[in-house]
Amino acid sequence: MEMKCFLCDSAGAMSESADHGNRQRIACVAPGCGSYVITSRAIRRLEEGGPNREVLIEMVRLANDRAGMLDISVASDGLLQTTEVLSAA
Repeated sequence: MEMKCFLCDSAGAMSESADHGNRQRIACVAPGCGSYVITSRAIRRLEEGGPNREVLIEMVRLANDRAGMLDISVASDGLLQTTEVLSAA
């Protein structure tokens, strides 16, 4: 499904549901952004004006440069957390 990127707000990002609808795989086509996985709770945090999106965009780009993908979620204490998932090669 085509949508706006949750991180950079660019149109044309592609979204695919994962983990029984709890996560979305996003492929953003905007220069400087990229592909990432994000949970529904993390999306709500971003919509509420949560963490610095520019920092997350940079983390996504760096993970993609290393052939990985950033997984963005919310920890049990309510803070946003990220995990870089490397592809099995």
